[in-house]
Amino acid sequence: MLTTPAARALLSALTASTSTGGYEVSYDFVIEGRRKVTVSGHGQVGLNPYFLQTTSTVTGLGEVTVRTDGTKIVEQGGANYGGSLEDGQPLSGFASAVEATFGDGPGALTMLGLASPTGYLSLSADAVTGVTVAGTGMVGDTPVTYYDVVSDTEAMRQLPALTDEQLKTVADALEVLHRSGFVEAKARIAVDSAGYIRESLSTASFSDGMTMTRHMTLSRFGCIGTGPTPANPAGVNAPATGDCVTPATTVTTGPLAVSTSTSVSSSTTTLVPSTPSSQATTTTSLR
Repeated sequence: MLTTPAARALLSALTASTSTGGYEVSYDFVIEGRRKVTVSGHGQVGLNPYFLQTTSTVTGLGEVTVRTDGTKIVEQGGANYGGSLEDGQPLSGFASAVEATFGDGPGALTMLGLASPTGYLSLSADAVTGVTVAGTGMVGDTPVTYYDVVSDTEAMRQLPALTDEQLKTVADALEVLHRSGFVEAKARIAVDSAGYIRESLSTASFSDGMTMTRHMTLSRFGCIGTGPTPANPAGVNAPATGDCVTPATTVTTGPLAVSTSTSVSSSTTTLVPSTPSSQATTTTSLR
């Protein structure tokens, strides 16, 4: 495990953020290639037990709701995969629908996020291979420090406590990712003074010129209980664990400027990374 001061700070933030029991997430994905696909939405990620539920607006599909417990998944809207909440279908089987919508490479990256035990954050201590401080800025009203992070996607195969379906999903996604000409992904992560991860921006590139930009803001750590998943269709909330923190994270005014229109399906979402206030310009790769 990395022991540099920057790495210790980032890994400490990862531990703090994932030990609260869950968080809320807002996100914008932009995929540019033969055609442009945009995804804008929000959701909740529970970490003990794991569940993810999101509602997104997707180019060409409209509103799509996804719920998974790491073994089964249900999509309402879009391909309508999985049937009822009580039943669900295998997580790994969802890949074909995602890759058909997003393209093979971006679809595989999305499936890695769905299979990750930290949700769309897709970050684990064992996978991090390099961390560099990249300046300071603001996420909403919250001061943050930015870190450029290098990770090894192959390390997801060795993550502990994955379900059999998560392992299969990860293996299949990595095979598709490499077959699709994946080149690199640059990741920048924001950590606040309390030690929580508040924002993530990554841009993945492929040999055919396709790119996928993912911007996420995280909030309300510890406020998320058990939600409606195939394992718990009633969605009865469990008591929140840890401190319930509710910072303003809807607008980024620092290093990452995001302009989002109200209609994602019209393909007008724009994500523009800029330079942190320290003027650091280091870029790194997510391998």
